[in-house]
Amino acid sequence: CTGQAVASPGYQNAERHFRLESNINLADGSSWVAVPGLADRNVASGSETLIFPVSPAPSAGTFFRVRVWLQQKE
Repeated sequence: CTGQAVASPGYQNAERHFRLESNINLADGSSWVAVPGLADRNVASGSETLIFPVSPAPSAGTFFRVRVWLQQKE
C-alpha cells in the first residue's frame, strides 16, 4: 500500500501510523492480532510504498487488514 504523511492544516504535530493485522476466523468474532515485526510503521513526511512481507507463508484462511491511525509526534 502507499503510505502518506499527514499534510492537512491542523495536523502539523501528527504522524500517520500503519499496522498489519491478521485473523484466522472472522466468523467467531475473534480479535485481530498485529503481525510480529509489522506492528507499527510510520510515514513522517511525503509518501512511500509500504511492503508487509509475511514469513512463513500464512495458512489458507488467514485474513489480513492494514490498520491506520494518527498519533502525536513525540
